Amino acid sequence: MNAPTAIRLESVGRTFVGAHGQPVTALAGLDLEIAVGQTVALLGPSGCGKTTTLRLINRLIEPTSGRVLVGGRDAASIDPIELRRGMGYVIQSGGLFPHMDVSANIGLLCELEGHERARIDARVDELLELVRLDPASYRHRYPGELSGGQRQRVGVARALALDPPVLLMDEPFGALDPITRGELQRDFKALEALVDKTIVLVTHDLDEAFLLADRIAVLRRGELLQFATPQELIDRPADPWLARFVAGSRIAAGGSDA
Repeated sequence: MNAPTAIRLESVGRTFVGAHGQPVTALAGLDLEIAVGQTVALLGPSGCGKTTTLRLINRLIEPTSGRVLVGGRDAASIDPIELRRGMGYVIQSGGLFPHMDVSANIGLLCELEGHERARIDARVDELLELVRLDPASYRHRYPGELSGGQRQRVGVARALALDPPVLLMDEPFGALDPITRGELQRDFKALEALVDKTIVLVTHDLDEAFLLADRIAVLRRGELLQFATPQELIDRPADPWLARFVAGSRIAAGGSDA
């Protein structure tokens, strides 16, 4: 039995005004269906529409045409704050507030929701343990006292604070050094199984997409080239450009390791 749909984009287009006043197409008629519990990577070169797609899902921007459905509801009909409270959002470097300590950063949304202090503190400690940071050591540190990898872990914890069904991640590991990035990718892979979320991950890194995603949506120039499992992309790329693109992956070179 197929899983229900968490997010659906129906013929979604997005244009904006370029530097010289000309219309520029960021997305052209994108159709994409993401099932509940799937981890989907939006993959492709810079400027292909990956981040635009992510921002359309939580209404940071609106589509020029088509519509986005979340949980079967037209996102345009949902109050933006309500919509975003159901979606954790993780960006590069965690996006933490520098004047707030780790506990305050993670617990911010819980506080805005009116949760009791004891409940917030317990949730903060639970999430710190989940992302492998000792609460006693990190609870009262400030972002400036953390490494890049630690800030990213705190960013993931904050995104999970309200236990949202959907997690959006925009190049979450892109600003990290290769060793730290690899460590966080492996930890995130383990975390996926624990948190049971629908996850949409933006990346330009082939190996990251193959490692973390159940299905990969490859975008190019605002159009969807292929939406498939990692192994399907390796075995049956949709066109010669995609075949060359996929061939650049270390995982693809190993075949079944994807």
